[in-house]
Amino acid sequence: MRDRLEHMIAEIVPASSSSKEMREEFISHLTDAMEDYRNNGYSEEQAAELAMRDFGNRHDLRKGVICYMMQSKLDKITYSMWLFLVVAVIAFILTLKSQFYIPGALQFLFVLGVWRTLKLVFFSSLILAGIMFFWRKNLKKTLAAQSR
Repeated sequence: MRDRLEHMIAEIVPASSSSKEMREEFISHLTDAMEDYRNNGYSEEQAAELAMRDFGNRHDLRKGVICYMMQSKLDKITYSMWLFLVVAVIAFILTLKSQFYIPGALQFLFVLGVWRTLKLVFFSSLILAGIMFFWRKNLKKTLAAQSR
């Protein structure tokens, strides 16, 4: 019976490593509902059908799951974008500070190439934040279209 439940859930939850926990949660709820129907005298086949019927329309469920997964991805992208922007700002500030005033004790940093490294971190973080911004914007449009 678990194979049948997994097949039903496969129609609702897209296969990916991040959705494994969600699949298990759906199977757990279906199993509980099936047990209730079995305890009320229904056959295993009838219990499975009734549990799925109670669960809702498969198409609507799949649409909801996909929207949830996309929103989760959007949240991660937003967090990453802000993280890259913060790193870029810190690198920029350190670059400016080291450009205008360098105490004698910090002169060795230029020998180690920290100046170039800070500029590289700044520009790399800025580029990555820009990529994340456009990826996020595109994902928001897709999510808006999916939720209609």
